[in-house]
Amino acid sequence: MALARRGIEARIFETRSDPIDEGAGIQLGPNATRILIELGLAERLAPSLVAPDHIVVHDGLSGRELTRFPLGPDIRRRHGAPYWVIHRADLYRALGAAVAEEPLITVASGQTVMDVTAGRDGGARIRMAEGGSSDGALLIAADGLWSRLRALLAPTFQLEATGVTAARAVLAIEDVSERFRAPVTGIWLAPDSHVVHYPVHGGQALAIVAIAPGGESGSGWSRDIEATDVVARFPRLPAALGELFDQVPKWRQWALMRGGITFQAAASGGTGNDAALPIVFIGDAAHPIQPFLAQGGAMAIEDAAVFAALYARPGGDAARVIRDFAQLRGKRIAAVQAASIENGRIYHLNGLARSMRNATLGLTPGGLMIRRYDWLYGWQMAKA
Repeated sequence: MALARRGIEARIFETRSDPIDEGAGIQLGPNATRILIELGLAERLAPSLVAPDHIVVHDGLSGRELTRFPLGPDIRRRHGAPYWVIHRADLYRALGAAVAEEPLITVASGQTVMDVTAGRDGGARIRMAEGGSSDGALLIAADGLWSRLRALLAPTFQLEATGVTAARAVLAIEDVSERFRAPVTGIWLAPDSHVVHYPVHGGQALAIVAIAPGGESGSGWSRDIEATDVVARFPRLPAALGELFDQVPKWRQWALMRGGITFQAAASGGTGNDAALPIVFIGDAAHPIQPFLAQGGAMAIEDAAVFAALYARPGGDAARVIRDFAQLRGKRIAAVQAASIENGRIYHLNGLARSMRNATLGLTPGGLMIRRYDWLYGWQMAKA
């Protein structure tokens, strides 16, 4: 969409054959919603999103509220764009509908890219597992955390299991108690673990994410897990949260992974390709980000906007655009990765450190605390 808005034709090769209906919720700060609005997606997204009033932080053992970070009109005034929560499937559907109406974009579904070689006129040629090939001026590899193309073209990049898993569930809003129906993002901080919840599907459902050590660390981002297994990871839930967990019949889980940053193909890929090939990685394929700042999806959206702007500049070849993109995004991504890890450390404190964290949150006004993230939410393309 970002390329099309700049008059650039693109072809999408999507591995899935059917629309995406699964997934979890996603939080989108002003740095991401600003881009979605500029792409003309606000009206399509409106029926499915919620703009939370606050982030409400609780102690995950006692259940006591520690602080509230203002969102809603406050964050819109501060950063010129809203804070949204939405189910990923609703976001995908809105994007898909917009793409279907855009004459500069074509989509080939059920197509798995297996190999990349030099194409015509210095471009790239992809070969599909289903047969056939296609040429283009440049290949954008946006195939996620378990990127097949990254494994092929940047084989030295390594994913590392953190030993922590996230379990997720979505409940109809009528199935949860009144306290969980408020238009807020709730966070419950416990030793070595935490729980996040917020409304999705336009307020008709509640998304829940429970993060704790344990679980499987294999590839894939979504596997079934029994409700009893999730509850066992949270032995000291406060009553309200325990009642919420009791309403969940089944969870899905994925392992949290960490890695570095790789926007470009390595000097030699798995099939002998070299760095001259016009290939760029974006999103989780380029930079896995821990979920403790809720910025993984936002960074992918930023990537798309920045790359489209650079590619649309007159006179630049693909290799230079990729180099400029890597340089421009590297510092930003590294800062977000580091801040996410630090947030996770703070979330999961125990003992005296936990008590000091709680006291600090209780004594510091929420409006002042959230200003620590002005560098994150205030990002804009024009200032990149």
